[in-house]
Amino acid sequence: MIFGLRLAIVAGLTCGLAMTACNSGKNSTSESAKNEKDNFRSKRRDPAKAPSSDLDRLSQLGKSMRRFDLEYGFLPIGGLDNKGILIINPDQKPTLSWRVALLEYIDENELYKEFKLDEPWDSEHNKKLIEQMPELYVSKRHPNTPAGQTHFQQIRGPKFLKPIAPIALIRDGAESTLVIVEAANPVIWTKPDDLEIIDLEMPKSLKSKLGGHPDGFFGITGIGQGLFFDFKKYDDATIWKLLVPDDGGKVQFVD
Repeated sequence: MIFGLRLAIVAGLTCGLAMTACNSGKNSTSESAKNEKDNFRSKRRDPAKAPSSDLDRLSQLGKSMRRFDLEYGFLPIGGLDNKGILIINPDQKPTLSWRVALLEYIDENELYKEFKLDEPWDSEHNKKLIEQMPELYVSKRHPNTPAGQTHFQQIRGPKFLKPIAPIALIRDGAESTLVIVEAANPVIWTKPDDLEIIDLEMPKSLKSKLGGHPDGFFGITGIGQGLFFDFKKYDDATIWKLLVPDDGGKVQFVD
């Protein structure tokens, strides 16, 4: 069973949770949307053609997330279970990262096909693919990060986006909610591991978890916009609002 069909099944489950989001997903199955998807999925990306800066890379990832949402009506939050299906319950434990689920949307269709979706990230077969991490997941700001590890991560915790999150239902607005950030510490890209913040209130060490540099961090909003957040212009309280999808406050971005 192909990946698209698996996700179509999951998208059907989403209808019971959010009719608005599902209607949006159905509208996206127009001929033009299908053509765009088919044109975008192709051969392995040429590493030489990868965006040169982290902002360009995150912007490309943002566009890929947006394509995913337009096709299915929700964002690929969490990861894949042992049947290769996106998890739909926060209590489920994924076996492969959302970064693997996104491969078809970043010109890495051939690499996606190499994975055994019914095996965990560290199986004898799948762990051999760690070294093939796409250039799009490489942070140029962290040249000493071990091969196969990435700083581009989602945020996990009780206050943050849950699996199959429809962007239409993000209370604070997808345009002012971050769905991917540059985390200070890297993780293996295929491992269902991300930046974890279990605090219900803003932690005192929030900035230390982001970027890994004293100047700030990169992030992607729910509408796929890649931005840099300067620590001199964004205080902890504002950053917290950007990360929490339903705190009732929208953020005005600073140039």
